[in-house]
Amino acid sequence: FGGVNVIIVGDFHQFPPVAVKKSAALYYPCDSSKDTAEDMLGRKIYEQFTTIVHLKEQVCVTNPEWNELLHHVRHGSCRAHHIQLLHSLVLTNPHCPPTDFNSAPWNDAVLITPRNAV
Repeated sequence: FGGVNVIIVGDFHQFPPVAVKKSAALYYPCDSSKDTAEDMLGRKIYEQFTTIVHLKEQVCVTNPEWNELLHHVRHGSCRAHHIQLLHSLVLTNPHCPPTDFNSAPWNDAVLITPRNAV
């Protein structure tokens, strides 16, 4: 990919894939009679990735409160205090501590955004 590192990830907490039912296929074979040229090209590009890292244990979150929150999100069993925790971190919330993105450690942070949202 021209010297560009590409990382394709699923959920950072290794949630199971979203499927209609447990037996539903996660990947489908190409069908040139139904798939668009863009679909076919995307599939060919995806098949060029040869290194796969399958994470089996959640080790990124060390904070017990966050780990518990992610566990409940994963199982669809969130409670009011989980929602309150998330709301407290919304930057427009007056109770959210202010963040100076021009100072350490934020000024050197890696940003992960969908669709170049920054």
